Amino acid sequence: MDKMILQQLHAAIEVFPEELKLADKLFHSFYNNYVAILNKFFLGMGRGECHIVRKEIFNLSGGYDEKLAAGEDFDLYKRLRRSGRIKFRKDIVVYESPRRYRKFGYARVFWDWTINSISVFLFKRSISTKWEAVR
Repeated sequence: MDKMILQQLHAAIEVFPEELKLADKLFHSFYNNYVAILNKFFLGMGRGECHIVRKEIFNLSGGYDEKLAAGEDFDLYKRLRRSGRIKFRKDIVVYESPRRYRKFGYARVFWDWTINSISVFLFKRSISTKWEAVR
C-alpha cells in the first residue's frame, strides 16, 4: 500500500459550549495536543467520539476489536498508523457531553483511559471489563 495515499483523520474534541467550564477547556486543550503529538511523531491515537477513516482502510485494518471493553479506539488507531499517516484536524471539532467528567472527575477518566491504553498496547486486552454508560 502507498502510505502517502492513505490517510485517517482525527478531530479535536471539546465539551458542548453551553456546558463548558474552565476545567473542560484546560483538559481538552491538553488532551487534543497530546493526541496530535502522538499521531504526528509516535503511534496512532484516537478517541471514541469521532473517527474519520476510509472504509477500505478500516476493513483492511480489521476494524474494532469488539472483545475490548475499553481502548478499542486506541487499538484501532495503533493499527491504522501502520497503514499510513493520521492527520489531527484542529479545525474540525466534535462536541461531547461532559457527563462522564462530571460524574467521575477528569483525574479518574484520564487514569482509566491511560491504564486501558497501556494494557491494550502491551497485552492486547483492556483492564476494564466493561465501559459504564453515563446517562
